[in-house]
Amino acid sequence: MTASSTQPPTAYVGTTPLLLTPAVDQAVEDPFQSNAPLDPLDNEIEISLTECIGHGASGQVFIGLTDGEKYAVKIASSKNGKQMLQQEAEMYEILSDLQGQCIPKIYGFFGSEHFKALVMAYMGHSVENISDLSIHQRCAVSFVQFFLFNDSMDSRQLLEELCLIHEHGALHADIRAPNIVLQNGSAHFIDFSHGREHECTGCDTCFELIYARRILMLNLEQPY
Repeated sequence: MTASSTQPPTAYVGTTPLLLTPAVDQAVEDPFQSNAPLDPLDNEIEISLTECIGHGASGQVFIGLTDGEKYAVKIASSKNGKQMLQQEAEMYEILSDLQGQCIPKIYGFFGSEHFKALVMAYMGHSVENISDLSIHQRCAVSFVQFFLFNDSMDSRQLLEELCLIHEHGALHADIRAPNIVLQNGSAHFIDFSHGREHECTGCDTCFELIYARRILMLNLEQPY
């Protein structure tokens, strides 16, 4: 079954594997323009969708299985959703140095006339409530430690990882519990469908970092 079918994505769960074909888009001169393509995998893949694990503005997210490996597959079928998914793929491209560390690794961006699909590493289910996260998961080290000793990936959690995302020129723009996952006890951000390029002004003045400290229930008076 190919991605050219007009059936909704949920129709594929538990049925014949979905055949995804690499998206073919016209290259542009500036790789960070909104219509820039993400380099897809060379070959089409056949992937079985086992369950829907989330949904958002751009589309639905499924667990996908192929060759015994588990992936997260975000599928968009509406015109607006396909555009948002294309933009999300571009945000992951901007953050390519962080893929597989504090954000999902991207394996391919696929598409057809009817669907766009982003295949990512599966990093676990979303948390239900931010209050369920420990203080270590929300902010593992102080901001002072982060900026002085930022070569230890293992010690970084949500707030530190958000700082790192900002350092690489991106804004998440949708910080909430459904966009936070736990992988082996470590918390990470997912879903950059609302993300955009960003020049951070620093932890004391950047609106998203200030907002994140509030959402993550960290004392705004404490110099994290």
